[in-house]
Amino acid sequence: MRSKLIVGGASTSIIALSIVALVAFFMTKDAISDTALTGLNTVATNQHRQITTLLNSYQEDLDTISGDTQVRRSLRQFLETGAQMERFRLTQILTERAAIGTSFHSFDLHNAEGSIVASSEPGHVGPSTYDPSEMMIVIEAGSMVSSDDLPGVRLSEPIMFNGTTIGYATVHHHLDELNDIVTQNIGRGVTGESMVLHRDSDGDIRYVTNLRFDENRDFYSPVSELDSNRIEPLAVEGVTGMGTSFTDYRGEQVLGGYRYMKGAELGLVGKMDRDEGFARL
Repeated sequence: MRSKLIVGGASTSIIALSIVALVAFFMTKDAISDTALTGLNTVATNQHRQITTLLNSYQEDLDTISGDTQVRRSLRQFLETGAQMERFRLTQILTERAAIGTSFHSFDLHNAEGSIVASSEPGHVGPSTYDPSEMMIVIEAGSMVSSDDLPGVRLSEPIMFNGTTIGYATVHHHLDELNDIVTQNIGRGVTGESMVLHRDSDGDIRYVTNLRFDENRDFYSPVSELDSNRIEPLAVEGVTGMGTSFTDYRGEQVLGGYRYMKGAELGLVGKMDRDEGFARL
């Protein structure tokens, strides 16, 4: 009887301690998970702010052209008379404006039909390869940014004269500035990574910034949507969220967050490997 009591008491103690240990384990796991996700969210919030500021500066660049009184007058005069002096004046304004700042950017002016009539890049003049009436941020995988076929981002808006649209202004910026914001790995540990994505005109999701662990991946490569647990596609679905049970482009288990940047139509992902996130556990 004494032996049974000892065994019973020991068993009860072991069960109680096991329950306490399990509760402590899951509480610790939740705390570690919250800490990791909070850190990633802080980084993503800062990057979101920087990207918004960057895109706003692009819009301001565009406004300085479309709202310029001399640009509106010269464009109207050129379109009505074909005076080459007005085209020269427009080209000079655009070239001087494009030379301001340290980033590569260029400006195009279109007639109402969309053909480029003046540009800070002489090779752009002529039939346009894009539609300037698209009033949105457009990722360019083509060669409109420079002769080096570099990827970029494009914004356009109408040029008004006496309440009538007489043409369009477009600004092209290189994607290096956006890429630099999300590829700074400071404070993100060994596996932390951020990326920006968007859905193209065909509906395919594509990376528009470099990947930390796949430097050979071609720019603008598509994202597979076959895996329902992939974190990248969630970023362009118009919602914001986070979790601890995703997979990424490497097939690794990751935890992280995603957010949709309305207006820019871009998705931002911040993630790290689960193994690193839960290493303290």
